[in-house]
Amino acid sequence: MALKFPSVDFFRELARRMNGDRATFEKLGFCDAVMGVRVLGKAPHLYALTFEVYDCTEVRELGDASEAELDFTLQAPAELWREMLESIRQHGQRRVMHRAVRDPAQRQVAA
Repeated sequence: MALKFPSVDFFRELARRMNGDRATFEKLGFCDAVMGVRVLGKAPHLYALTFEVYDCTEVRELGDASEAELDFTLQAPAELWREMLESIRQHGQRRVMHRAVRDPAQRQVAA
């Protein structure tokens, strides 16, 4: 079943897959952080993903960044997120993006 992006269900499925492949993620090292994912567009979305050691323990949608203590936020237009996800689907792994975000406000990684 295809999951709608962006959605809480989409990120929860990613967390389920990550948590089910612990050996792969242990090689990357542990992480204790709350990461924000902001999807820009006509209907912007902001998600908080909580990582504890090698697991993603919580996924939730926020109405505003003040609803959680985010350690950092990755943001991009919905079109760019979808392009990246399609590239992963087609190639089975992340690839270097061939298109840069031109608007400096959209390139920021907020702390």
